[in-house]
This record gives sequence, structure tokens and C-alpha cells, in this order.
Amino acid sequence: MFNKKEVIEILKNEIKANENYSAAAIQKANEGNIGTAKNLLEIANTAYKCANQRLSQLKEISKGRLTNEELDLVCQTEALYYNLRRAYKTIKNNQK
Repeated sequence: MFNKKEVIEILKNEIKANENYSAAAIQKANEGNIGTAKNLLEIANTAYKCANQRLSQLKEISKGRLTNEELDLVCQTEALYYNLRRAYKTIKNNQK
């Protein structure tokens, strides 16, 4: 089990990974590289799942008493779903 500081650091990394891979998937889809875009989307989705697991751990460790920084991480994690949706829609719209 990770301590709170470690969970926060891992969560931040997963958020960044989702953002980066979702953006890369959108870029590749717009370039017509659908196979690459799908692979990047899968990585982004894995980061999303990991972020949600870490968020659950953070809530458990904090016993529901989150700081403002931690609440910001909650919001960022919830926004990751929309990154995935944008990437998915871009891939879908660029398939021939």
C-alpha cells in the first residue's frame, strides 16, 4: 500500500499520461494514422483506469477529508473521461 504522498504523485502522473496520450491519439487520427491513434487511445484509457484506482485510494487514505489540491485532482481525474471521448470521436470521424 502506498502512502498519501505516493498516491498523489502517481495520480498526477496518470492524469498527465492520459492527457498526453489522448492528445497524441487525436493528432494521429487527424493525420490519418488510425491504427496508431487507436493504440494511443488504449494507453490513455489504461491511464484513466489507473487514475481512478489511485483516486479511490486517495479518498480512502484521506477518509473523505480532501485538501483543495486533492479536490483539484478529483476534478482533473473526472475530466479524463472527456479526453477519451474526444479522442474516440476524432478517431471515429477520421476512419474511412
